[in-house]
Amino acid sequence: MKEYKNTELTAKHVICHNNTEVFHYSIVEPNDGLVTGQPFMEVFDSEEEAKEAFPQVFPKTENELDNNLLNFNQ
Repeated sequence: MKEYKNTELTAKHVICHNNTEVFHYSIVEPNDGLVTGQPFMEVFDSEEEAKEAFPQVFPKTENELDNNLLNFNQ
C-alpha cells in the first residue's frame, strides 16, 4: 500500500499504477492525502507533466480522435 500526504501549498497530480494496465489519476489538494493499493505512485506538479509521463491515462480530445481517424483513412 502506498500513501501520499500533500504538505505543499499547491495541488499535486498523482498517478497510481501497477506498471502494466491499471492507472488511476487524482488531484491531491494541499493538506489532503491519498492511499492506494497499487504498487507505484508518481507525483507531479502539473497535469501537463502527468500527461507527458503517462499519456495513456488521459482520454484523447475530440480533435485528436478526428486526426487519428483522418490518418487511418488515408
